[in-house]
Amino acid sequence: MKTAVKNRKSEIHELKSFIEKMLSDFSVTGKTIIPSEPDNEGDYYIIVYADNIKSFPKAIDIEKKIQKIIRGKFGDKFLISIIPK
Repeated sequence: MKTAVKNRKSEIHELKSFIEKMLSDFSVTGKTIIPSEPDNEGDYYIIVYADNIKSFPKAIDIEKKIQKIIRGKFGDKFLISIIPK
């Protein structure tokens, strides 16, 4: 059991670093929140409060691009949502 928890924490840490790099590549700044536990269906909903994005269409465009990359690398249990300020 401890190994599973350690592996999940490691995976989430790797995901957070990966997302921060991806956001940097798209010039997005702000706060990223990754829950430590999944929801009832086993999904992790990642929220990004973007300081420098002003419109929802632009946020959705970047979100889709990052989501596609996350699915390829980490699977489809991690979902990202970018919220503009």
